Amino acid sequence: MSPSLAPQSLPLSPTQSRRRLGSAPTLRLLMGTPAQGPPARRSHGSRRRALLIPLLPVAYRGSYVRRLLAPRRPVERALLSVIQQTYLAGASTRTIDALAETVGVPGTNPAVVEAQAHDWDRRVEAFAHRRLRHGYPYLMLFERTALVRTAGEAQPASIVVAVAIAESGDREVVSLAIRATDTHTTFWETFLRDLKERGLTGLEVVTSDRLAGLLAALASVYPSTRWQRCRESFIAQALATIPQDGRSAVEASLRAAFAQPDAQGAVAALAGVRARFEFAFPELVAALEAPAGALLTYFYLPRTDRRLVASLNGLASLQRELRQSCQLVGIFPHEQALLRLAGTIVQEMSDEWVAYPRRRRRRPTGGAVAWAGSASAGAWASRPVA
Repeated sequence: MSPSLAPQSLPLSPTQSRRRLGSAPTLRLLMGTPAQGPPARRSHGSRRRALLIPLLPVAYRGSYVRRLLAPRRPVERALLSVIQQTYLAGASTRTIDALAETVGVPGTNPAVVEAQAHDWDRRVEAFAHRRLRHGYPYLMLFERTALVRTAGEAQPASIVVAVAIAESGDREVVSLAIRATDTHTTFWETFLRDLKERGLTGLEVVTSDRLAGLLAALASVYPSTRWQRCRESFIAQALATIPQDGRSAVEASLRAAFAQPDAQGAVAALAGVRARFEFAFPELVAALEAPAGALLTYFYLPRTDRRLVASLNGLASLQRELRQSCQLVGIFPHEQALLRLAGTIVQEMSDEWVAYPRRRRRRPTGGAVAWAGSASAGAWASRPVA
């Protein structure tokens, strides 16, 4: 038989590969199952290319876990360190037990694990308390809750992350810390004073969700700084009080109100939304009766900077990474392990932002076209862009 007529093997689908190997995708990838060689060419003319990289393993609650057998990135090493400590401390869950058995944690020297963990803790500590070299006018704050084992019980704790934004749109993680559930005003005042002492000056707007004790601490440390409540979070909380069949109309009305060209128009539009739905959805009216000033702070900034502070959507990828990692670990053995993993994640993300800055300013032509229908189109088109 000639080589051209010889039967050629086709790459297996993910389902066929899983059935043939007979093991879960997560454990199979962690065990380093040898590859079947490079995929052969298809015998028919198909433009669909075979996968050249292994499939990402699906872990608990739909999150994704990287290949821990040979960790290279800092996040992978920090995650492996947390898994080792959790297993050796006898405080792991069934998911962590399976991962630890796969990567060979039972035969690991506990002294080596603690030494490596201490080294990563020092790196995170140096990053979280470094001296800030630039002034930032905007600051974004968010919390991510995780479970930490304290005195034999799983207690909730929050990892607080602060991201500063320059006028050019460049972002940088400037601080992170662990906040216990019973501390509010004292934590925020200490957190903000540390930022100020490290060089965060000229702060104009702070964007966050409704965090208990933040406004009082902000008035004490940064008296002239204004607060912007996350617009998307407000919309999500308002829609949660409405039945499913009425959410589309309410959401469209709220987004139209926030899309007004000035604060006066937005206030009038929000009043119209309240009058329109006051009988159908009284819970929505109660949410809209709160002071609207915190929701409309971004209107007092230049048009090019409004989208930088209106919501926390720009940090969605960072929040998703933290959420998936916390879900994978489940219960952290102590707060230092949570700080180590979260600090390594935010440090890696901050380094990517610095290395590949994302400019969010509108181009001169794009800005003129976008605001051509507004009353200030001429002034906006003639404004120089840095």
